[in-house]
Amino acid sequence: MKTYNKILIAKKSPKNKCFCEDGEILVIATKHDKMRGKIASDGHFFVGINTRTPSLYGWVKTIEEPITPLELAKMNYISIYGKEPREGEISQEEIEHFQWFLDIIDKQKDGTPMACNWLEIQRPTGKYRKLRFHKVIFYEV
Repeated sequence: MKTYNKILIAKKSPKNKCFCEDGEILVIATKHDKMRGKIASDGHFFVGINTRTPSLYGWVKTIEEPITPLELAKMNYISIYGKEPREGEISQEEIEHFQWFLDIIDKQKDGTPMACNWLEIQRPTGKYRKLRFHKVIFYEV
């Protein structure tokens, strides 16, 4: 399994809806996680892997010990359920989700701010929503 040397971390800034403590590892929120305050209808957010605290943005950071998608999926499972996963409790789909997540982070420079949101796609068979995970640019006003 591929290993990665970059993760997404939090920078606390409640005015920007980043409520995690500085340095906490972030993952994309699940349907069970709740954001504090309102976000756009197409908006989504991250949560801290230790506290499940929400953060609208995350920042790329290089780590010394490489991580695999499976290891990050296990950390996320423990964060949600408070126990180690048993054999088969983490699906291949979840591992692929974390691989997708880490692949995108891996292509970014340290310190790059990231966000995620829902993209609505119209097809002849109907509408569906796809989660986008992308770099953001902050402008000074």
